[in-house]
Amino acid sequence: MTPADWQELYDLGFSIFPLQPKGKRPALKWEEYQARRPTEQEVARWASGAGRPNAFNVAVATGQISGVIVLDTDTEEAEEEVAKRGTPATPTVRTAKGRHRYYRHPGFEVRNFARRIPGTDLRGDGGYVVAAGSIHETGVVYEWEVHPRDVPFADPPDWLLELLKPAPVSEPPPPPARPTNENAYAEAAFDKELSSLRRAQQGGRNDQLNRSAFNLGQLVGAGALERGIVERHLLSAAMAIGLTEDESLATIKSGIEDGMADPRRIPERTARRQRVGGVMAPYPDEPPPDYEEPPRGGGGYSQTYSPPAPVADIEEERRRRRPPGPEPVRLTALDPIAWAGKLPPDRQWIAHDWIPCHTTTALYGDGGVGKTLLAQQLLTAVASNRAWCGLQVKQVKAIGFFCEDSADELHRRQDAICRGLDLGLGDLEDLRFFSRVADDNLLMTFDADGTGRRTPLWEAFRRAVLDFGAQLVVVDTAADVFGGNENIRNQVRQFIAMLTSLAMEIDGSVILCAHPSVSGIASGHGFAGSTAWNNSVRSRLYLTRPGDEGDQEDADTNERILTRMKANYAASGEAIRLKWDDGALMPIERETGFFGAMERGRAETAFIEALRKLEKQGREASPSVNAGSYAPKLIKAMPEGKGHRLEDLRRAMETLFADGRITVVEVGRHKSKRIVVCDKK
Repeated sequence: MTPADWQELYDLGFSIFPLQPKGKRPALKWEEYQARRPTEQEVARWASGAGRPNAFNVAVATGQISGVIVLDTDTEEAEEEVAKRGTPATPTVRTAKGRHRYYRHPGFEVRNFARRIPGTDLRGDGGYVVAAGSIHETGVVYEWEVHPRDVPFADPPDWLLELLKPAPVSEPPPPPARPTNENAYAEAAFDKELSSLRRAQQGGRNDQLNRSAFNLGQLVGAGALERGIVERHLLSAAMAIGLTEDESLATIKSGIEDGMADPRRIPERTARRQRVGGVMAPYPDEPPPDYEEPPRGGGGYSQTYSPPAPVADIEEERRRRRPPGPEPVRLTALDPIAWAGKLPPDRQWIAHDWIPCHTTTALYGDGGVGKTLLAQQLLTAVASNRAWCGLQVKQVKAIGFFCEDSADELHRRQDAICRGLDLGLGDLEDLRFFSRVADDNLLMTFDADGTGRRTPLWEAFRRAVLDFGAQLVVVDTAADVFGGNENIRNQVRQFIAMLTSLAMEIDGSVILCAHPSVSGIASGHGFAGSTAWNNSVRSRLYLTRPGDEGDQEDADTNERILTRMKANYAASGEAIRLKWDDGALMPIERETGFFGAMERGRAETAFIEALRKLEKQGREASPSVNAGSYAPKLIKAMPEGKGHRLEDLRRAMETLFADGRITVVEVGRHKSKRIVVCDKK
């Protein structure tokens, strides 16, 4: 596959992703591209083959995301059958064994199927096909036989539409009785797998069913669960999320049998105890599950007399009751040789370059500036597949934990957001809020030695997030939920680590809203307390008003600026201009692409030239927004700053800091003054 091949497929509107060289297996986790098309940057990286052009095959994700379904024939008999039934002219790829005929998606959910006509498969929603330009393991190149430039995508023929019609939906069987096994380990595993299956997203549901069946099959093989009960519960959950009965039964059977072939070792459960001679000693061994116990008496274990436990057993029990020593630490090393020939997984984002997955993002803003509104807009955008601040976002379920807003206030704000995004409240089935105003909202407290303790509220909140299947969580604000000292680094890091563990568990992101300190506002860095607040997160955003930087000339009281102050995985310093409009913050159009980059480059050049002039003149420029010698404000008044907004110069300063082209030095007798200078390296 050449870069031109990749670009052509992308320009056709397909959602594409890389496959292993000369193969059909995905080179990365591909389910995401059933829900969104890759960005141009992702496609460019894949096309380069991580420095090895032509290294990867390419796949087209079929279904509504690409607007097509594909009929795959791989035998001469299948070709003859399709020709006999009749098919309109439509874009077609010649494969190693047959053809891929691309048809326009019919508008309803199309499930993949195989062999309903001998020698044919159908790839619809949740499927993919090897694309034109790829190379088969035999060396045959997949080529367009009928190119989309020459023939538009045809509607599926009537006979194919009949095969595509969804089968009548069977009523899911009522949930069967739960396992009676008293093994707490197996019970917890059982609940976890059913919860994971219920939260599975479209495109990954059958895979999750297979994983859950395998995991529970291991427990069936170990004798901890009954196969029949596991099968009935999995089937009920699978049909409840939209999988068909026939498809589910086959997947469950295969997964359970594979799991039974690899039984799991069950941790020893704690035996029941009775008081003997002043200590707790084990009861006699309990009967096996199929043993029928004799009738029991009024309050005892059984009407049969049990003699006291021997002294040796009592001594053993005393030894068992001694406090255990610390658990041994086990480390698992990564062997980079195992990565050979594999494409590194793409970084996952909620909003590309702004909000990464599997970590915590901090959103700072002074009181009343609109950070909670912006956070609620983000929750709404991801739940309804709308843009946020002009950025494409990943569509996921979302939950907000609001400590400062009543239910009525959240309702009023949501109504305004829906107007701004052209939504109805009925469109928000994937969104939930917790209103916690005036409640005790601490999620972590700390012992006298500084050890963090997760509160019962945290455990309840975590469980609610997992049960709902949310992949974006907003917590507002840090002051309400953090039960430690914001200036103690170790406490801050434990708290952020707890939030990040949730982000990893949900395969998504956690947003923590917070207020900057007075010094944070004055310095322009925008955070409060220990630098650990900044260092522990991978992305930090700061919402301000233009006037906050002394930009009285350009200030609009309804304007806001969202700045990426820190980004481990993207360039820091980028800013988005927003405007408050009827209760919602909407992006202000600005130059993007080549002309936007050119304008930002002009502002950075002007800043450097003006700063060098100030240094030659012996004049000092401060990084502090409240200083009279604030660098962007000084430069705006100079000839070099003519034609540039203060916001553009401030953004240029942040970019130059991030690139190392300018730096801050401390001057004065007691190093009490900080000034901005050009880097001398």
